[in-house]
Amino acid sequence: PMAHVLHIDDLREELEDRTFAILFPSSYQSLASWLRGSRASNEAALEYATKTLAAAIEEDQKITELVGHQSVQIKMRTKSLCSAMRKVLSDGRDKSTIFDLLGMRVIVAPTPGSVGGRPGAQGTAAVEAACYRIQDIANELWIPITSRYKDYIA
Repeated sequence: PMAHVLHIDDLREELEDRTFAILFPSSYQSLASWLRGSRASNEAALEYATKTLAAAIEEDQKITELVGHQSVQIKMRTKSLCSAMRKVLSDGRDKSTIFDLLGMRVIVAPTPGSVGGRPGAQGTAAVEAACYRIQDIANELWIPITSRYKDYIA
């Protein structure tokens, strides 16, 4: 939690991965070869998905009406080796059941003067509506896994 507050998540992940490699070398090697074997294609897929979603969001007039032009930022991430291993160990899951090896986070920051930029309930409702609209766009682009759905907006 402290690393997140200090915005040093990358450093935390690197330290965790290095510690994991020292404490559990064979598990680390197995997981690393599995994840790194598909790293290039995963990163290309993530880059493509990010550009596709960004273009669809940019074209959507409703989002522009709610939060203004260029008010959305998309961040990409790949799961760290330590985090993937934590899932395998803590849940006793098979590697093939880890669905969040790649991820995108969409951040909505309404521009001043937009409905979402207004103070109070009206602004909050507009930002929430924009978030759900972005979720709808993503669900139109890719088929969601309904059994794994979590509402992080509400």
